[in-house]
Amino acid sequence: MGMHGFHVIDADGHGGEYANWQDTVPERFKPTLEAFREKMRVHYGRLPLPGGGQARKGDKFEVRPGMNDPDLRLKDMDLEGIDVTVTFPGGAGEEWAMLDPEFALALSRAVNDSKAAFCKEGKGRVFALAKLPMIEPELAAKELRRAVTELGLIGMVCTQHVRDKNLDHPSFVNQGAGVVLQFAADEQPDAVDLVVGNGRRLPLERDNVDDSQAFQNGEGVFRLESREAIAGE
Repeated sequence: MGMHGFHVIDADGHGGEYANWQDTVPERFKPTLEAFREKMRVHYGRLPLPGGGQARKGDKFEVRPGMNDPDLRLKDMDLEGIDVTVTFPGGAGEEWAMLDPEFALALSRAVNDSKAAFCKEGKGRVFALAKLPMIEPELAAKELRRAVTELGLIGMVCTQHVRDKNLDHPSFVNQGAGVVLQFAADEQPDAVDLVVGNGRRLPLERDNVDDSQAFQNGEGVFRLESREAIAGE
């Protein structure tokens, strides 16, 4: 039972990785990483967001230390009455970073490794989803397998479309989303969910994805762990 007699699960948590996770990419990718960071700085600097270049006067964007510190995260969870959290990786286009599959894989591995290390310090209360290099489907499928079977992450998150391709694009059949879903079904046949955000609905042709749940824009989650397992039941 949870702290209130029932489990409170934060199913859309953020943070849950160490602040310096990008710095752990292999040395050969460091020049590309600097170019990526500058590209993101310019991009987000144009957006009307707190902390962005077009922020309104007086807007504040303060990150709580618990976003990047597991001990403080647990204290924040206690403060908010949360028993368990499932954390999402942040989104800055890592899935197709710099249109370089190997760099996208390096970023994905770095954030997944960091989230796994963070979860290990979470005393069984912090779980995480993996980021994948969806620009290259075979690399994405391999990284998902590593993230789940070796790192202990419980699923994946991805955008509803990979640049100009929705997840039912022919190039993903028997690759990418197809391999991801098949792997999920093999590992946890009773615990595969596709959760989507809002946006423009697109038709899907794949039989194993419900057309009523297909959206463009927003994010999708393939969760490989059952609700009961996350709750500790």
